Amino acid sequence: VAGPVLTMQVAENIETQVLWESLQGASADWLLCLDAKGNPYGWLDRLRLLPWLSQEALESLKGRSLSELSSAEGSCSEPMAIASRASLREAADILIQNRLSAVVVADETVPDGRRVARGILTLGDLLQYATLGLDFDRTVVREAASAPLHPASLDDSLAMAVRTFTRKPLRHLVLVDRYGELAGLANSQDLFAALPGSVRLCRPAALSHA
Repeated sequence: VAGPVLTMQVAENIETQVLWESLQGASADWLLCLDAKGNPYGWLDRLRLLPWLSQEALESLKGRSLSELSSAEGSCSEPMAIASRASLREAADILIQNRLSAVVVADETVPDGRRVARGILTLGDLLQYATLGLDFDRTVVREAASAPLHPASLDDSLAMAVRTFTRKPLRHLVLVDRYGELAGLANSQDLFAALPGSVRLCRPAALSHA
C-alpha cells in the first residue's frame, strides 16, 4: 500500500458517500477497514470510488483544465526527471532523497532542447526490482521504466483525468504542453485535491465489503 492511510470502523452496510467524505477529509488514499471489535478485515482504495462520481460532479470538471494541477503546489509542479541512460541506482537516490513516489524518464531533444517524456519509474517498481535481485548499478532506467507513455495534455479537462484514473490502473499522470514537452506529473492525490469539497456520488448504496 502506497500513500496516506485512514483507519476506521466500517460496517458492511455503510454508504459509499460516508467512505468518500472520510477519505477526502483525511486526504488519504487508502482505508483500512476495521470491524466492530477493531480487527482489520480489508482495504479500500480511494480510486475505486471515482466511477461513482455523480454526473453533476463530472460536468463541473469539464470546464477546468489539467493546467490547474500543473500550476498547483505539490508533485505536479516542476516534476523531477531523470535521463533514460541513468542507472536504477541514480533513480533510487532521486526518489529517496526527495521523498518522491515516482520520477519521469525524460531526454532532451536536439536541437531545441525540449524535455520529452519517455517513461515513468515509481518507487513500487524499484521495490519490485530489488526483490527480483536486479543489479541497480548495471541496469539503466530505459530498460526498467514503464513505457510507452500515454501522457495527458495541459489543455485536457479534469473530467478526462478522472476517466483516465478510473479506466487504467494508474496513480500518476504525465502532463505535456502543446509541443509535447514535459510539463508536469500529477498523482491521484493532486486530482482528489482539485475536486469540489461537496462532491456527491451517484451510487449512495451500501458496500457489501471493502
